[in-house]
Amino acid sequence: MSKSYIVNLIFIISSFLFGCDDSKAKYSDTPTSGKIKIVADESYQPIIDSELQVFHSQYPDAKIEVTYKPAIDVLNSFLDDSVRMIITSRYPDTNQLEEFKRVKGYMPQRNIIGKDALAIVAHSAHGTLKITDDELKQILLGKITKFEQLENSKISGTIKLVFNSDKSSEILYVQDSLLSGQPIGNPSVFATKNNVAVMDYVAQNKEALGIVGVSWVSDEYSDQVQKFKESVTLVQIKKDKAHYYEPHLGYIATHDYPYRKYICVTNKEGSMGLGRGFLQFMSGDIGQKIIMKAGVVPAFAQPRVLSVQD
Repeated sequence: MSKSYIVNLIFIISSFLFGCDDSKAKYSDTPTSGKIKIVADESYQPIIDSELQVFHSQYPDAKIEVTYKPAIDVLNSFLDDSVRMIITSRYPDTNQLEEFKRVKGYMPQRNIIGKDALAIVAHSAHGTLKITDDELKQILLGKITKFEQLENSKISGTIKLVFNSDKSSEILYVQDSLLSGQPIGNPSVFATKNNVAVMDYVAQNKEALGIVGVSWVSDEYSDQVQKFKESVTLVQIKKDKAHYYEPHLGYIATHDYPYRKYICVTNKEGSMGLGRGFLQFMSGDIGQKIIMKAGVVPAFAQPRVLSVQD
């Protein structure tokens, strides 16, 4: 029995597990070959780049072109017929899904492949910077504007909050989950053009606090991420706990670290195309290990958390 036969058989069986309707939207590509376009949240670029690198090496007849955008622009790409899949921190809203169903006659496939987190980064001059959940909210609202107002800060100066985009999933999370719909009121908040610019700015400015996706500070595969870690430090957060926690994947998995969000995949295919093959890969053993290596909690395998006693 050939290797290609076994691979295709696995994908066919998996299609039933994921509720595929083969009567809808036939494509010329297969789960392991062809060419498609996808759009992904730029917060997840280190993860998706690693996933694609391994997927393409295993299936050389497959070509997935990815465009990275801020979260809001990713969601706005959902109804674009040239885009086969979107990946961001939330699913399309009800109106988008209903419009898709009206036009296509079926609902898109939606799956979570990992649990991500919001990471707060500071210049390495801070050493170990600890901030409570309430302090961070006060910073965002503009009620705390200087480092010396924080209980555990070792430096002084005006706090400059930096996001990667005013349309990012980090902005959405802060406004929806941290501030419960209130606007960000800090007068020193601004957005750069991408996550790389955020990390560069924090590395060069002691008064900056950057807000990024956790894979930008934890991905073991990325040389760029490892270089950033030489000049920035992760801020430890405390919320309803006795201790402060970094956004380590073990603490994300146990919910000790509070600022958690998801990696949500919306696949628009109604039959067994390359998008479904890539989703199956990301959800499988190799894809989930890549996610774990990126410092993100895999959806289908839980990391072990070891407690070391003094």
